Amino acid sequence: MARSFASTNRIATTFGGTNTVRSWGIWTYRAGNGGNGFGRMFDKRNDSSAQTENLFNDVSSGNYSFSYGWSTTNGRWDFARPAANEWHHILVTYDDSSVLNDPIVYVDGSAVSTSE
Repeated sequence: MARSFASTNRIATTFGGTNTVRSWGIWTYRAGNGGNGFGRMFDKRNDSSAQTENLFNDVSSGNYSFSYGWSTTNGRWDFARPAANEWHHILVTYDDSSVLNDPIVYVDGSAVSTSE
């Protein structure tokens, strides 16, 4: 089922997993920029505090960005946005066991380059 996330629409779960290695997959259809130029596609929080994992559309840079909140700073990786007004599958896989690790991002089944 496709769902529009205009305004404050969201899907909340009780998932509280904190595995070191994880993957997030989402189908997206970007028809606009999203709220405040940072249209969020997913956000995982550990305990209702600051976001820990976030995938969003950064309008000012023209990229999609994946961010991860460490205890002292945030990691952020940008990658090219796919075309608007089309369905795209995005998969982010990440191993947070070291700050030296970078996520692997797939768009429509192909790995894409990220910049830190």
